[in-house]
Amino acid sequence: MSVEVRGPGSAAGQVPAVISEARQHDTARELRRRERVAWAILLSAAALFVAFVVAVVGGAAWYREAAMTARSASLDEIIGGTVLYQSEQLVREAVAAKGQKLQDGDRLRTAGDGQALVSLPDGSVIRLWPETAIQVRQLRSSTYTANNTAIVLVLLNGHARFDVALTPTLERRFELITPHGRALLREGNYRVEVSGWGSEIAVRSGSATVTGRDESVEVLRQERTVVLPNATPTTPGAALRNLIQNGDFRLGFETWQRGSRNEEDGVFGQTQIVEEEGRYAVRLRRSGSRRHGEAFIHQAVNRDVRDESILRLTLDAKVVSQSLSGGGVLGSEYPLMVRVRYRDAFGSENSIVRGLYVSNPDGRPTTYGLAVPAKQWLPITIDLFDVQQVQPRPAHILWIEVEGSGWEFESLVTGVQLLAE
Repeated sequence: MSVEVRGPGSAAGQVPAVISEARQHDTARELRRRERVAWAILLSAAALFVAFVVAVVGGAAWYREAAMTARSASLDEIIGGTVLYQSEQLVREAVAAKGQKLQDGDRLRTAGDGQALVSLPDGSVIRLWPETAIQVRQLRSSTYTANNTAIVLVLLNGHARFDVALTPTLERRFELITPHGRALLREGNYRVEVSGWGSEIAVRSGSATVTGRDESVEVLRQERTVVLPNATPTTPGAALRNLIQNGDFRLGFETWQRGSRNEEDGVFGQTQIVEEEGRYAVRLRRSGSRRHGEAFIHQAVNRDVRDESILRLTLDAKVVSQSLSGGGVLGSEYPLMVRVRYRDAFGSENSIVRGLYVSNPDGRPTTYGLAVPAKQWLPITIDLFDVQQVQPRPAHILWIEVEGSGWEFESLVTGVQLLAE
């Protein structure tokens, strides 16, 4: 029996070498895998770090651009009367003092004799007229840049004039809210009046976007719109508005008082509505008398006109006949006469009187009179702010009267308007 012995070059001697090579191959592959994982982790960490840095820098830049800081308004001047202040935290009002700061939520209210000037952080100025209440809803501007300004105010009631300054930032939202709608105001000058019947926005200069019930209109220079309760804004029209109601007498004597007075012989003057050349007019007539008497129509106005730049009384008049010459013995009796009663800025009462007559054969005084052709319709205009004709300047219109006065007379009037802007 023999035993075969194999040398190093035999197959049995190669097994450990093959195993060793396999192990080395696996080890190299594992190292490469680990290297790839390490690089992936390293690159991911680097990417996350870069993203973090970008996010921090970008976030800081965004915050710098977008950050807004609360600002305050200031009660710059109390022009007269009483002004009341109420903070958001307090239930009761207190008397305001000059320099009072107004933060978000604060209110300011003028009493019946009060007026005030309020300055806003963007340089805009608000004038509050008597019996007006306003609330600051939001005052914000950019903290670190000059990018943005946000002003939101609420006019609760009354009458205010907004002088909106040129924006000090790249963008500005100047929003005014009323109980009936809202308006975006741009640089310019605006008159806003709020009462139970609605909100009126008039533009003296600039432009405004006025919205009511999700419908908007653009109101341009010398235009105005009205937003009634639960209604859309009216189509913008001329800023001039008529302070007289039913001046064309289509509703008869509604809103007017009429009568006869100061009859020296018991002969009453007559006032009646007639249709004349396709329109309604009031005829003032008195006949069968040789003594003084008056027929008149009267309307209470009770409007503060200190904020107006235009105030004109217009009407169409016709004088048919008169028995007295000119304005009578004292220059105060005219067949058609207009009288406006008002208070001036100091509270004193004054009257503006203008008369029309058709004849003056006896050369009677006509101090406030104007000669006109008989039986012809004529347009009459009185500029109540003309310093050459009216002194002192009216501040508050109390009432207006149209009157026929004298012995015997007949006159007609229609189209009575008191135009203000």
